Amino acid sequence: GGTGATAPPRAGAETDAVVDAVADADAGPQIVDAGFIEPPPTIIEFDGGTGVILIGSDTTSTFATNVAVDANDNVFVAGNTGGVAPFAGDDGFVAKFTSTGRKLWETKIASASPFASANPTDTVRGLYVDPAGEPHVTGYTIGRFGVDPVAPGSSFETFTAKFNGETGDRRWVNQLAGLAGQSYGMAIVGDGAGGVIVGGAEGSPLDMRLSLLSSAGQTSFSGHFGSQGIDIITSVIRHPTTGALYVGGATNGVSINGGAAKTNAATLDAIVLEIKPDGAIGWVVQAGEPGGQSFVNSLALDPTGAYLVVAGALYEPSAMASRAFVSVLETAAGAGLWITKAGAGGSGSLGETVNSVVVHSS
Repeated sequence: GGTGATAPPRAGAETDAVVDAVADADAGPQIVDAGFIEPPPTIIEFDGGTGVILIGSDTTSTFATNVAVDANDNVFVAGNTGGVAPFAGDDGFVAKFTSTGRKLWETKIASASPFASANPTDTVRGLYVDPAGEPHVTGYTIGRFGVDPVAPGSSFETFTAKFNGETGDRRWVNQLAGLAGQSYGMAIVGDGAGGVIVGGAEGSPLDMRLSLLSSAGQTSFSGHFGSQGIDIITSVIRHPTTGALYVGGATNGVSINGGAAKTNAATLDAIVLEIKPDGAIGWVVQAGEPGGQSFVNSLALDPTGAYLVVAGALYEPSAMASRAFVSVLETAAGAGLWITKAGAGGSGSLGETVNSVVVHSS
């Protein structure tokens, strides 16, 4: 439900490849990760042949939740770990590699606990690399990064941080509380003017939230919206020409911000909506089936900006499980052009989901 400090589903990871989708078996949107890498003991680099980068710890699992590539083909990886050196505790991390897999740096993302006996959890969910090659991450924490005057207690707060692209040193961190003592940063994108837009959720029940941060990390705007139920942003993308935002996520409501009612027949419906440059909500597309969870994990724009690629999971009663899907909508009005689904489902199936989708520039 929308009470307590339950973490919402996450935004899909971003990569740089030909129109592609990465699918994973998953029971629902609560644990949806771009990568799940067991030990080796630390970062292992492959600078030839395979082109594979492995990140892990010697005691527990490491999750790579996002990947991004800068203008020089350097690869940035962000995620979470519960291991020891070089990433101790339940922390986030961001790392930079060359295009051949040689590690340049890695940085732990760890808050301080407001309680002497507590071990704070810092979870990274979104990654954005700006045109200057500076990585930004967003996520949620029960700790304190030294910028919040009030101890968060046992609830989650959104944090967003920017790092020096050459050294990995942190430039700034922003921590935002939420309604009813909980907020979650799930996705991040550039605003076209040097700042960033953070999407996520806050409140009880959860509402969608969008925040605008300046290039110096100062909050210039933060607002929430949603239906009478649970509403979560898991992915956000900005149109480079019009400045419109497209957000994807999940809802169990029937009307977003008082707009046109959509039939909700599922535990969670997948949802995509347009937010115009003036902040008004444009078109809304919502889909789901009775008895299961449907959700959007990832969004991508084609090079012309005319089409929005949507990916995630749709529940199908006949399959008795979620099926991975990729769909294309027209950005002008949200009209659906086509949808492709994958996954057999059936008794005992955990279902499938697409974690990430990208569009090749050509």
